[in-house]
Amino acid sequence: MTHSMAIPSPDEMVLGPLDARLQLDLQHAQDLLKGVRIPPRSTVLVKVLDEQARPEPDIERIAELIGSDVALSAGILKVVNSPVFGLSRRVGSIHHAVRLLGVDNVVNVVTGLMLHEAFKVRSSRFLDAFWASANRLAAASALVARRCGTEIADEAYAAGLLADCGVPVLLRRFPDTYEAVYADALRATDQSVTACEQAQLGTDHAVIGYLVSRTWKLPPLLSECILHHHDTHDYFTDPEPERAHLVTLLAVLKLAGRIQRSLDGLGPGYDWAQVGEAVLGFLGLTEEDVPELQQQVAALPL
Repeated sequence: MTHSMAIPSPDEMVLGPLDARLQLDLQHAQDLLKGVRIPPRSTVLVKVLDEQARPEPDIERIAELIGSDVALSAGILKVVNSPVFGLSRRVGSIHHAVRLLGVDNVVNVVTGLMLHEAFKVRSSRFLDAFWASANRLAAASALVARRCGTEIADEAYAAGLLADCGVPVLLRRFPDTYEAVYADALRATDQSVTACEQAQLGTDHAVIGYLVSRTWKLPPLLSECILHHHDTHDYFTDPEPERAHLVTLLAVLKLAGRIQRSLDGLGPGYDWAQVGEAVLGFLGLTEEDVPELQQQVAALPL
């Protein structure tokens, strides 16, 4: 397949419980993307997701489908055997990975890797640095999730890898200006990254990434993480029980983003200034724990 994928209209989307964006924002973002090519899902991914959606997914079938793509198989094994997952023994095959991690966990990582690769069709100094940061954010997210005793390292890895997937789309839409806009947004100290983008472009990479995630039919949880990962609202103090899983992923992403920014030579950022204390409290950490986590992320082979 080489054609662009149709972006679902806002009316076709089911927004999650933490959604604070107006439908107008999504409609405006959709209008801005007219004529911008969104890479389609690969045939392998479509078949994997179809199998996953069955009442009783066939684990062997999913492993065979993933194994049919040599590059994808290598990528999956590299990820699951990396230190961020902390497995006690090396995973030697896709079948082993699916049995050990479970269908949903492996599919999350597969989807993240495939969306990541789908956008890596161009190379530039900006994009090369962006993909390096995305890989670091994914690794940091998985490591933070494991450090905090959660069982969502695989989901956290996928969320970190996908969180900023709207950035390359905005680069395609605004090829002459977006690099400078994004650089300014990352360094802003008086407003969030997405607020800076909204002020200059009328949209932001979180909204665009959400649209991309719905186009690719990603799990709603990951879509919500993409949409809200730059929010400055405190979801973390006394969250509602039904939101606990989503809030945990958002907290992990926030702390991983703080670590990633530091390793990229940036300060903690406006987002962290607003909710960082609440994030650490939710995760059961203190500011004193952050340097150690940062050292661990810096030492990871990416």
